[in-house]
Amino acid sequence: MLLAWGRSHRTTADGELIRWATDVARVEGTLGREVVEVAVVRAGATGAGGRKRIRVNGVGRRATTLAAVLRVVVFAPEEIVVADLTGVAIQDFEIARSVWRRLQSGVRR
Repeated sequence: MLLAWGRSHRTTADGELIRWATDVARVEGTLGREVVEVAVVRAGATGAGGRKRIRVNGVGRRATTLAAVLRVVVFAPEEIVVADLTGVAIQDFEIARSVWRRLQSGVRR
C-alpha cells in the first residue's frame, strides 16, 4: 500500500511503519519502466519532525500522483463482512428465502 498510496491502509501515523530501533523505512518497487520509492523518516531522527519522501524515477512526487503509477484493490480482513449464520440470523435467512421463492412462483399469502 505504501507504494500505491504513499501511506498505510492500517494506520494514519507514518512513524508506525518504521521498525523498532531504526530511524528510516524505505520501500522501492519497479513497475514496468517506473521506479517508485517511498521513504519515511522517524520524527526526531534528523532533529526535526518526521518526514516522508516519495520519488518516481528519481523525481520527487506527491502521494496523490502514485495512483496513476500503481492501481490496487485492497481486501483487508477488517473490511470484509462475514455472515454469522447462527440463531436469529438463520431464521431471518429462512424467512427471506421462503418469501423469495413465493415471489418467484407468483404465490401470494
